[in-house]
Amino acid sequence: MQDDQEFLALSRTFKLVDGILSADDQLALWRVSNSSEYSSERSSESGAAAGDDSFLAVGHIVDGKYRIEERLGHGGMGAVYRVQHLLLDKTMALKTFSPEGLTLDSWDRFQREAKSIAKLTHANIVQVFDFGIGKGNVPYYTMEILSGRSLSQKLHQSGRLSLSEALPIFTAVAGALAHAHKVGIVHRDIKPANIFLDQDKSGKVVTKVLDFGIAKLASTQGLENQSQTDSGLVFGSPLYMSPEQSMGKPTDQRTDIYSFGCTAFEVLTGKPPFLGKNAFDTIRMHHDVKPPHLVDVCKDVVFSSEVEALVAKMMSKDLAGRYQDFGQVLADLKIIESLPVGAQQSTKSSLLTSSQTSDNSRLLLEKTGDSEITDEITVATEIGAVKLFLPAVVALILLALISGTLFLSRADLNLFAGKSQGRPTLSGAAATSGAAPAVEEHKYYSVLSPGGGRVFYWPVETLIGRVSVNQKPSVKAVGVLTLPKNATLSLVAGEPLWTDPSLFDHFRHDDITSLDCDSHITWTRRHLEKICQNLTSLYRLDISDGDIKGDGVDLFNRLTILQELDVGGTKITGKDLVRLNRLRDLRRLHVVDLPDMSPVLEKLKGSKNMLFLYLSGCNMNSNDVANICTMSNLLDLDLKRNEITLDDVKRLTVLKHLRTLCLGGTKLGPSIVEKFPRFESLGLLEIPLTDFTTDQMIKLQARLPAGCSIKKNTDSDRMEAHLDP
Repeated sequence: MQDDQEFLALSRTFKLVDGILSADDQLALWRVSNSSEYSSERSSESGAAAGDDSFLAVGHIVDGKYRIEERLGHGGMGAVYRVQHLLLDKTMALKTFSPEGLTLDSWDRFQREAKSIAKLTHANIVQVFDFGIGKGNVPYYTMEILSGRSLSQKLHQSGRLSLSEALPIFTAVAGALAHAHKVGIVHRDIKPANIFLDQDKSGKVVTKVLDFGIAKLASTQGLENQSQTDSGLVFGSPLYMSPEQSMGKPTDQRTDIYSFGCTAFEVLTGKPPFLGKNAFDTIRMHHDVKPPHLVDVCKDVVFSSEVEALVAKMMSKDLAGRYQDFGQVLADLKIIESLPVGAQQSTKSSLLTSSQTSDNSRLLLEKTGDSEITDEITVATEIGAVKLFLPAVVALILLALISGTLFLSRADLNLFAGKSQGRPTLSGAAATSGAAPAVEEHKYYSVLSPGGGRVFYWPVETLIGRVSVNQKPSVKAVGVLTLPKNATLSLVAGEPLWTDPSLFDHFRHDDITSLDCDSHITWTRRHLEKICQNLTSLYRLDISDGDIKGDGVDLFNRLTILQELDVGGTKITGKDLVRLNRLRDLRRLHVVDLPDMSPVLEKLKGSKNMLFLYLSGCNMNSNDVANICTMSNLLDLDLKRNEITLDDVKRLTVLKHLRTLCLGGTKLGPSIVEKFPRFESLGLLEIPLTDFTTDQMIKLQARLPAGCSIKKNTDSDRMEAHLDP
């Protein structure tokens, strides 16, 4: 199977027999050009590896300029050599291509593609210097010499990469391809073998994208010129080839996005998303088989919903459902990078047996297919299902007794039997003798497990709210919830916590990562005191529309890692907010109708952390807009109901990563159409459309990036989730 995978990872030229899908949507018949059978090509590939007279000998002079010093490697299309430039006395890498079938037309194509490569000047793209034809009609080009190993080699050695290892590589590759696409070049063969981890003289590893030698110009003129390419020829690597590419259809940047998605899947799981019996079967799977979830392949790792969504969207078989450009990919990578480590990815851990952990974790943490998530977590809450979970209880007790760190009381067993009259009673002390521990009321909802996770025993008679693990769809906080190590838990606080704020005392300081206080209830300072007294490790707090005054900021200052704050509709002013210790550490801030936001924006000036800024009805002026323009990493910006001018909007174009801009409730009208500025990464624009004609709408759309949507003005002061995560 490993040999099959390595073969399918090779770049190949395929030829369509029928050229189209049949009426019943089955994949058209394929054959590999210059090979009648899969097995015969494999054997010829093995022969080439063993030794081939077509390789250039050490000392050979290519094109009168380059002396062969060493063969560095070879693949399905040619070989790579270390060479010395005779005139410049400079070491380079020289890549050759098979001369078989070289004609004037194919040489013309090679020249055009080589010239396109010269347009690429980017830190994460290998630099190409020269191209030509050597002895025996062998096309070549020279490039910078690299020291290190390919991503494919690294995966062979390590199996898979952690998300923290993979994210810098993903960001570098996405940036490189975004640059290539801007100058009209599509790579068409993105895969781990074409991503190189170059080590510079200082020892720093720099990611480089290789082999743009088969890139096509993606501009309109380029697509017309590509009619010179033989009809039905399809280039690519079966493991990573997009459905449209494998059908010989026109390709654009979205083909690279699909291949990058397949590559990301393999990097994070150690396995490609599709691996058939042969090349044809693998290509068929890219067409017909739904991509697996990361967790389906790598079951010992919990992937966040953002990471799962990122990879799934890149691998969408539908072009319209895929990311439309790498600017959007980069924006979502930045969001994932900004999440707390535990919210990105973690290793599963539980007090239950391994099989039970797998089953229960999938119930709790995994969204499978397109089916709806049930409203309850039936881990141990249904009275009728108690027999199914008794083995888990027994295992929990045995593990606790062995470790000497956790003991279940009679009340805990009653909980599983549906007889509990209140919260479970647990002993918090370890036994020091053979005597049974005394039963006492346990202070917290959670019990820490030896593996680093925790088990929550929610109140039986009171629904304190809804919870979400790793930002999955929320469920009612009922029964027992097993939380793996490093997983994050969000809580939407319900009415019982408003009625009895002392219930917050039963949370450990780091039990909850994100807290939303139900906006249908008016929360007050007495509630905020309990929240900030007990949940000091909150990452996100939403207490919008609460009866909270300026002294609430002093309570916020107890939250030592706060990064997201929503105080829209409260009585907190801009003058109060400037006293927030972590103001410049915030990545998200939502306020509404604050007439004195200027001091806050002045303090936020130059912030690299701020990603989501919502400032509806805040009496913005030109100086405020200027300060916003210094927050270079902004992704979402809401300026509803402010006196925003077209000049202000033009200033905002310096925000290169901005993907959502909300200008609802402003006085911007149809007159802006002809002069509306161009944004690089904008994915959604909300604007008053009442007076726009259809023609004006079309003209405005033409000035926006491809794939950007226009949304009609809304009266809501809450910005919706405009883009898929």
